[in-house]
Amino acid sequence: MYSQPDQLGQSLDMRVHECIHYAVSQDPKSPANSIEMILNELVTEEGDTQSGDGRESVERAMSTVQRIAVQVEDILDYAFAATETAEIENVDINECVEEALANLKSEIEQK
Repeated sequence: MYSQPDQLGQSLDMRVHECIHYAVSQDPKSPANSIEMILNELVTEEGDTQSGDGRESVERAMSTVQRIAVQVEDILDYAFAATETAEIENVDINECVEEALANLKSEIEQK
């Protein structure tokens, strides 16, 4: 199957990285997933009776949880980037600015 010891070593390294990636990714995702489930239950059970401010707070919390999940994925991708070939892609700077402003909205409003 492997013609060179180096190939076997590289294959084992990749498998170890994949196993570590899976193990490490489960724990950081768990709290965000739990919070998201609780917020979904809150919307389902009390969505019609919540005040406008309550609904807005839940929506902001859901958005925050989704950003946390994306950040965890990004951190894991970055941590294991050495095992993959980098791909360059174009990004819309306006979308980046809008996302940054949305992430900082509550902090901006407090000042």
